[in-house]
This record gives sequence, structure tokens and C-alpha cells, in this order.
Amino acid sequence: MIVWMMTVLGLTAGEKVVIHLDVNGTIMAADKAQNKTIEDYVHIEFAKSVKGIWRDDLPEMSYQAFVDEYIIPGNGVHKQIKELRNTTYKNFMASDYLDNHPQKIALISQHASYLRIAQAMETPLFPSFWRLLEWAKDNPFLRIVFRTFGHDIPDIQEMLHLKGHTLSNILSYTEEGILTRKGVPVDDEQMWEDLLNAVQDNHKRWHSHGESEAHAKPFMCPSQGQAIFFDDNAKAKHIIAPVWSSRDELMSSGHIVAVKTLEALTDPDYFISRVKNVMKVD
Repeated sequence: MIVWMMTVLGLTAGEKVVIHLDVNGTIMAADKAQNKTIEDYVHIEFAKSVKGIWRDDLPEMSYQAFVDEYIIPGNGVHKQIKELRNTTYKNFMASDYLDNHPQKIALISQHASYLRIAQAMETPLFPSFWRLLEWAKDNPFLRIVFRTFGHDIPDIQEMLHLKGHTLSNILSYTEEGILTRKGVPVDDEQMWEDLLNAVQDNHKRWHSHGESEAHAKPFMCPSQGQAIFFDDNAKAKHIIAPVWSSRDELMSSGHIVAVKTLEALTDPDYFISRVKNVMKVD
């Protein structure tokens, strides 16, 4: 059975496929640190995605681009600007911009369908994540690593535990960029020791260096095998720091995926299909 599974996945003995998963906005629609509910995520992500002509003197663009460039310009690194933008996105459905949009009725219907899916979820974790986990459980060569700048690892642990899964291999990065477990430095391979693993990335290190790529979430690949990193901010921000290739090359090859939150919410095979694509299997 093991040999057959390795053949299907295109792997050889000893190889692993490591799946790095950002949490908020990637596999989960809730953020305690930012006080964002499931409904908030739907409102915000939907507003960002809508395209239109928001001002007569401007070309068509996404509402996000319009807000970021013309309503609340500035560096989104600053907390006040980020919060103001999110509030503006969140209020889009009650705004004159939607009211004047030529596709208003269709947009309202689409938004409502996203809300229904989100509100029907048993946990804030997307159905596409649970399907990925079930697939990984049946394959001893797959590893999942939760990556977060936030404080949601205990929440992930609890939700997994309620479903009969254990997350005990938890590591963290210091401000100096050293990977540790309980304060003791460890090598990169410890990051995917178990089926389920978690890494507390160091937000202070990233933020204090202007949110530059060099100080972002290190993207490691096993010495034998492949890795893929899912993050909803992968394209918009320098939030991933690949150590084995460039960000542009890895995004082009599918090894870094800029997750579209609403697609991950609604497509049960969102993660599995992209992992298979990188692995070149059907």
C-alpha cells in the first residue's frame, strides 16, 4: 500500500511534501487579535474583490485598489491606516459605491451566498482545510505546518482536538530568526516532524524591519521532497521569505499560493488541487 501511494504521488523513498499554511484569511475566517468575526471576513474579502468604475475620471479597478489609492492612501504597515481600510471594506455593502454599481443585485446575491456558507461552518476553519487534513491523514508522506504571526495556535489546537487530532509539535522563531522548541534551537527538519505541526513566526522581527521579505516567515523545503506555502497575503505583502528560490519563481511554479479567501471558503478542493498540481499528479 505504501509503495503504491508513493507511486501515485510521484515520490521516492524518504521524500516528503510539506504544506505550510498561514492561518487567518487562509484556512480560517476569524481573528481574535484583530477582533474580526467570520462575517467581517466575508464583508472585507468580498468588497476587496469587486471591480467597478468608482469615479468617473478613473478606469475600472478593484474596490481594494480604489480604497488603498484614492480613499485611504498611505502605507498599510501603519495600524491606523490598516484599520481604516478594513472598516471601509466592511461597510461596502451599505455604501453608495455598491448602490450605484450596475451589477448591484447580482453582487448582493453573491455576497449573501458567501455569508450562508460561512455561517453554516461548524468551526471557523474552512471545509477545504478539513478535506486537506483527511487527505494528509491517509498519506504518511504529507506534513502540515501551521504558520502564524498571530496568537491562534491554541485555538487551532482546540479545534483539532475536538475533531480527534493532536497538535503537539509547536516551534517558534526568535527576534534573531532562530527556530526553537521551548527555547531550545532546533534544525529546520524539526518543523515537519509530525503530521500536524505549528510555527509561531516572529511578527515583531518582521514589523520592526519594515515588513521586509528578509525578515518575514522563512519558507523551508525538506532536503528530500517538496514544499508549498499558502498565504492570503503572499502577493500583496513580502510576508514569505523563501530560502531555496525567489518568491516570484515559487509563485509562478505554484509552490507559493496567494490564497483567495472566498475561494478557499467555497471550494472544498482548493488546497488539495493545488498541492496535486505542484506534485504533478491527478
